[in-house]
Amino acid sequence: MSTLQNSVKYAKSAYTDSKNIISSHYGCQVRVDITQEYCVVSFRGSEQILDWLCNLLASRASFHGTNVHRGFLIQYNSVRSELLEVIKNKRNILCCGHSLGGALAALCAIDIWSLGFDITLITIGAPCVGDAAFNRKLSRIQSYHIQNKLDPVTYMPPCFHRMAPSIFVKSRHLLVNHHSLNVYDQALSHMKSGFRW
Repeated sequence: MSTLQNSVKYAKSAYTDSKNIISSHYGCQVRVDITQEYCVVSFRGSEQILDWLCNLLASRASFHGTNVHRGFLIQYNSVRSELLEVIKNKRNILCCGHSLGGALAALCAIDIWSLGFDITLITIGAPCVGDAAFNRKLSRIQSYHIQNKLDPVTYMPPCFHRMAPSIFVKSRHLLVNHHSLNVYDQALSHMKSGFRW
């Protein structure tokens, strides 16, 4: 199984599993797992009312010399201290997440990369997180942004930039929820290249 498909598995576990979870009063939930290759930091996407309220706070906030989505930053900051304590002795970090979880993973990746960690970032159906300066910083990290061209979430909010470079996948059926993590999982499993890095 490729690292991309594994990232979908980790993103799903952030929604469903209760072990190794860090959560906050803002609804943010992140799971940390240790594998042979990585310390995996996977963020859960929108699931609770607090997640949706933070999604709507799309004004700009300063973050490592860039401007980012204020609501996403509030959620990330709500788990930041505890997360940094858990990963402090790890070096090879894989940050991943679906939807809001992908946005939080991108913030986390920039944050811990600035602290000297080795980072790989994989976002799945993530919304736009920051400005052009944020995306330039993100381009310095090994990162992959999986997007379904028919997924409207990856174009929102329009006041921020889409993350690039992207891996575009297609839904196999027209009448599906193009943002569903299961749709992304199926699309990745049908990629002919068996993508690896």
